[in-house]
Amino acid sequence: FPYTTLFRSFTLSKELGSIEYLNGNLDAAEEVLKYTLTRVTSALDKAEIYNLLIIQYTMMAKYSDAIETGRKALALFGIELPKTDLKNALLREVELVKPNLGDREIASLLDEPEIEIPEQRMVEEILVNIDLPTYFFDQELYSVVVVKMVNLSLTYGHIAESAKGYAAYGILLSSILRDYKSAYEFGRLAINLSDRFNSQSQKCSSCMCLAGHVNHWVKHIKYAKELFDDGYHFGLLSGELRYAGYALEHGSRYLFYQGLNLDKILELIPKYLQFLQQTNNQWAVDGMLGFQLALLNLLGLTSSELDFHNENFNEVEYLESCRAHDSFAWLGTFNIFKSQILYLYGYFDIALEAALEAEKYLHFFLSQFQSSEHNFHYSLILAALYLEATEESKRQYWQQLETNQQQMKIWMDCCRENFEHKYLLISAEMARISGQDLEAMELYDRAIDSAREHEFIQNEALANELAAKFWLAKGNPQI
Repeated sequence: FPYTTLFRSFTLSKELGSIEYLNGNLDAAEEVLKYTLTRVTSALDKAEIYNLLIIQYTMMAKYSDAIETGRKALALFGIELPKTDLKNALLREVELVKPNLGDREIASLLDEPEIEIPEQRMVEEILVNIDLPTYFFDQELYSVVVVKMVNLSLTYGHIAESAKGYAAYGILLSSILRDYKSAYEFGRLAINLSDRFNSQSQKCSSCMCLAGHVNHWVKHIKYAKELFDDGYHFGLLSGELRYAGYALEHGSRYLFYQGLNLDKILELIPKYLQFLQQTNNQWAVDGMLGFQLALLNLLGLTSSELDFHNENFNEVEYLESCRAHDSFAWLGTFNIFKSQILYLYGYFDIALEAALEAEKYLHFFLSQFQSSEHNFHYSLILAALYLEATEESKRQYWQQLETNQQQMKIWMDCCRENFEHKYLLISAEMARISGQDLEAMELYDRAIDSAREHEFIQNEALANELAAKFWLAKGNPQI
């Protein structure tokens, strides 16, 4: 290919790389961009190409390559991302936020001036682009990158990409600092800021972050659907194929958590998978395939209750594929689904194995709703196993149940709609296994009422079933 002729125009060369990317020709796009890097001299031009490479490496699940490319880009402007002692690096960044914010209200940041220094604008863009690969691959570095983005915006002002920094900061506030109210305010600020700059790509990522990581801690999970739909829509309009794909994957899974009809959700999967595969969105593909395996099993479309497979591969092959792609979040999420399903079938011992396996990966889905699903089903499994356990295991199970309930209580206090029925149902189970029958009776009824009120039909059914088992064990089949 005559790259030497093409490079007479830097803009044309850059656009060719972008077009190859948008058409899913990632290898060709990488080749064009790498050649272009050898021909440019200015730091700003080089950083533009590095940014495009970061995006493409992220789509190809080459996360370490994306991060290393980001390091090279930041080094052009004298910024070095730490490789060691990341906890202290994070603390230093966090300590700067309060003085940088000052006495300004979060919502008022929308009116802050635009960054005028080209080099600072580019640094913000680079940080925004590497936040995704660090999220997937290196959670400690991700936290440092996010808070650095926020401090940059609080100090120098805004560009359109500042929206993603605030959206990601909302994720950290909810997952690490447990400040759910401020997290939601920063999430809304991100969406409003993307509107201010008329940036459809930033509105796509901001909607995805708010819906997938923050909304459910303060509002009913059903309100996530409109945000996911907006994220996908604005992603298509702007060519932001990464977050458009994440919105599809998260959006379908959150319908499941909401308790919508499984057949209707399963019908969506092939169409969504086609889009994700065509755009080479490996991380989202891995998530969607694991979700599909869970749906097929629950709908009785596998050979047995213990089988998790589809026509293309089985559970072992799926997990190996996730490991090959460093898709750690989906190793955890799949095992949360598996623990839930096996619990429903009454295979409590192997359900516990799946829950413990999922626990290894909880830090890879910061603040996503499945962390609460793990808490809930882990507790249900422990309660089911408790009475037949050894005395030592009983002590361990009870301690874990109390720990889980302490966290569930925090979530319930923030959002009664999503978490009250779960807290009440586990409380009922704990009352049952500790012989507090009168308390258990009341708690089962309250859990059923709460699940019905807030439209979680799957958990209303489960609460009814557990209440029925309680009465059967007491010799009251009529009740």
